[in-house]
Amino acid sequence: MLARFRQSVELRAWTLRRILASSLKHGPFHREPARLLGAYHDSVAKSDDLQAIRARIDQSTVDHVVLRVPAGARALKSPLGMRRLRDHAHSRGIVLIIESRGSTIRALARAHGLNAVGSLRTRELYEGRLRSRRVGPGPLAIPIPVFTFLARATLSIAAVLALLASIVLLLPQTTVRIAPQLSQTTVTVPVQARIPQAGQPLPDGLLPARRFSTIVADLNRARSSGVIETPDTNARGDVLFTNLTGAPLNIAAGAIVSTAKGQSFRTRQAIVLGAAPDTDTDTDADTDTGSEQQSPTQTAEVEALTPGPPGNIPAGDIVQAEPGLAGRVQVVNPAALTGGTTRSARAPTPDDRDSLRAAGITRLQERGLLDLTALSSGAFVFHPDSILVTIAEERLDPPIGAVGADVELTLRGAVSVLGVDLTQLQAHAESALAAPQALAGFASNATVVPGSVTVLETSSAQYDPATGTIRFDMLVRGVVAPEIGESDVRSLVQWKSATAAEQIISQQFALRAPAQVRVSPGLMPRTSLFGFRVKVEIDLGANPQPTGGAASPTLANAPPR
Repeated sequence: MLARFRQSVELRAWTLRRILASSLKHGPFHREPARLLGAYHDSVAKSDDLQAIRARIDQSTVDHVVLRVPAGARALKSPLGMRRLRDHAHSRGIVLIIESRGSTIRALARAHGLNAVGSLRTRELYEGRLRSRRVGPGPLAIPIPVFTFLARATLSIAAVLALLASIVLLLPQTTVRIAPQLSQTTVTVPVQARIPQAGQPLPDGLLPARRFSTIVADLNRARSSGVIETPDTNARGDVLFTNLTGAPLNIAAGAIVSTAKGQSFRTRQAIVLGAAPDTDTDTDADTDTGSEQQSPTQTAEVEALTPGPPGNIPAGDIVQAEPGLAGRVQVVNPAALTGGTTRSARAPTPDDRDSLRAAGITRLQERGLLDLTALSSGAFVFHPDSILVTIAEERLDPPIGAVGADVELTLRGAVSVLGVDLTQLQAHAESALAAPQALAGFASNATVVPGSVTVLETSSAQYDPATGTIRFDMLVRGVVAPEIGESDVRSLVQWKSATAAEQIISQQFALRAPAQVRVSPGLMPRTSLFGFRVKVEIDLGANPQPTGGAASPTLANAPPR
């Protein structure tokens, strides 16, 4: 195992030296005798038989054997001799290389799967080494021109890597980190948004808006504030019944009598009326029978069907009996009926309904706005002044005029509101802050820091239902930083020490923190001489916070639109 490893290493080292000598055209390597290092070399005489040739192979202590065969060797000129030699080499585990000037010997060796070369040149040796890894005959694994190309490409890549390494060592990388001074500005930005019409672009200055809708419901309860008089007790009195027929008449309890105006009463007990007196009736016969004669006229207590004062009527108002008794009896109240009273009770009023309705609509608006905000996931800004509520159902329990200590109002309706895309509002605010008039108080090269613009508050909106346009103002604050050109920084720090470069930058620019200059590799005493090796990093902070600056008038002082 160790001998094979040594042989492989020597073969690769020798081959690499030959390639380098060929590339550099170094003469002495071309004149070096061709020899496969690590292989056993021997020569075959023309008169050697096959047994002698096999004995020469058996003397090898390595797995590569090079036999120099003359063109006239009798033992190997026949296919049988070459095949037997091949089988013997394979049985010993030896890679056999035939070196011969005779084309017949080489062709015969190759036909039997042996490596055959005309002379031991570098390429042929490498070819044999590669072929020794294959089983049986076949084309080369890597053609010779491809190998040459790969070798030269490897040398080129090595040269490029060496050049890059020298550039890194000779041209240091300089990193300059600058944290400029930040200021804040606050401006009032007018906003106009409208729902675009289909196929028609919005005029300049108008932001697109969308109307969002949702269905919400509300139940509100309150104490009734009204007081009404409600019937309490029923009026009572006596009614005189007179039988108009010639036969006794039974009047059951609950019989109905009424006034001429339709005020109804019912009897509270049953009575029996005797037959009405008749001149044709034989009174002696009735007397003889000894039966007790019933009076045709009797009184019965009655009670008003409806409670309250309407049942209190004067004497003589009851004049009618129910249809079953009409024409058979005569009724009249000899005295007034009294006792129908009322009591005071709470009841809802129109003011209660209006108050509950106003509070319910407010809650519908709030609930609808919260629902739409949650559904939009904060992607839209909804202005409360553009909310529209359409009541689809309204129920008051108890209704106005009915008795009820508490009153409930149920509202259900659609809530819609105009929404403006937050991204477009943010872009509109950033454009307004970046306008020259907004940055008039700063240096001419000041710029708004991206991502620092925030909306502080919005004013009351004016909504025009006819055009679907909403107008309002928003108070916007942003962070402003001076623009620092990278070319200016590079020209200041080239070929200076890190300390001197930091001092120059601090004197040249207004910074909120000292400048940092780093040179890589760290052993270099000066920064890079070339500008392209100077990297400038502007540190604006993860969340830029202003350190000063004047604000514009707030919305409260803004002129009305």
